[in-house]
Formats: sequence, structure tokens, C-alpha cells
Amino acid sequence: MSSRNKTFFNALTLLVFIGVLAVVTVGVALLLAPPPVPALTPLPTFIGELPSLTPSHTPTATATGTATLPPTFTPRPSETATPTATASRTALPSATPLRPSETPSHTPTPTITPTPTETPIPFPYIAQGEPVLSANTVNSLACAWQGVGGEVVGLTAAQAATLRVRVVSDAAEATAALGSNSLYGRETGWEVVLGTRPAVLLAYVRLESLDGLPQSPEVLVRFGGECTSNLARVTFTLNPRYTP
Repeated sequence: MSSRNKTFFNALTLLVFIGVLAVVTVGVALLLAPPPVPALTPLPTFIGELPSLTPSHTPTATATGTATLPPTFTPRPSETATPTATASRTALPSATPLRPSETPSHTPTPTITPTPTETPIPFPYIAQGEPVLSANTVNSLACAWQGVGGEVVGLTAAQAATLRVRVVSDAAEATAALGSNSLYGRETGWEVVLGTRPAVLLAYVRLESLDGLPQSPEVLVRFGGECTSNLARVTFTLNPRYTP
């Protein structure tokens, strides 16, 4: 670079530095001592020109007078609710007791249960207890025998002459006259043989007239097929509940 140009450049740099320094100095001075603010000119007051403010206070005096209740607020006699409330507490007709005509509908009528009557048995004779099973001791055959025997208690000889016994089983069906075997009863003893050895067997025994009409209910005899129970005793008697 030539000496001439160098001198020009240095002068220009110096001027810029001086200008920056002046700007900084002015700015610092303004911060430290700000310029005075001019006083504001007071605005004119218009107190005498506001006539509307006076009427605005007039309603205030009027409001003071309205605080007193006017006579119209006195309750009128027509607004009294006491008589109406008294009438509303009067008992309604529905609260009265039920009419006498309504009472039976709520009271159940007791029904009388009829006393059962004993139905009479339509036979003049019945079995006296259950059949009695035992070993055969009425004859010498002992276990080589099976049968049914018995008697009818309370009969006269004339009554016994009109009856007989019928025995029906799977093995046999036979009849025996009353008094035909005195080993079971002197006047009315009877016996029917059902086999020559003990066997499991069911037999039905009944009293009947000589013409075959039943005179007693049928009695069921169950044989177990053992020597200790090859004899069945069936005893009949008069039926106290029989109604001819």
C-alpha cells in the first residue's frame, strides 16, 4: 500500500472513532441527566356548566321516602289462611270405620270339617288277628305235611252248620265244613291239606255260605317252605261292625 493511501485510511479511521465516541458520550449524558419535561397546562374546569348533576340527586331523596311500607301492604282479611288450614285437617269420610256390611268380607267363615264315620265292613265275620305259622303238631306227619286249619269263635252249632271254609292256593283249592276237625276247635274246627312237604306258597282263606257267598274278607297266608312253619292257623270271629 502506498504511503498516501495509508495516510487516508488512518484519517478515516480516526474520524469514525471520534464520531462513535461522541455518540456514546451524548447517550451517557442523556441517561445521567434526562431533559426536563414541560409542565402540563391544567384543563379548564366546567363545574358551573354541569346542570344535569343536580337532578341526578333528586331521585335519592325520593328513594328515602319509599322505605316506608304503604298502607296497601297491610294483609287483607281475605288473605288469612288460618280458617282454610283448619278445614283441611277435618277427618275425611274415608277415615270413618267400615260399615257393618263390609265386615263379613274380611272375616273368613270357619268351615266345619265333618267327622269321619267308620265304614262298616260288609261281612258278618272277620279274621281274629293275623295267621299264626308254626310246626305241625296236630298230626303224626310232622314235616311231611303242609296245610291250614282253624276255627270260628262265638258260633252256635246251628250257625256253624250254615258255613264252610274255602282255601285257594297255587297247589290246590278245597273247602272244609265247620266242625270237621275237632283238633282245632270242638264245635267249629276245620282243616285243609295243601301238600306233603313244606313249600313256598301263598294261600287265600275265607268263610262262605254253603252256596258259595263270601261271609268274610279273604285272609292271605304266606308259607316260607320250612318245617318250622308248615302249619297256618286262621281264626274267624263275629264282626261287631257288621250292618246287615
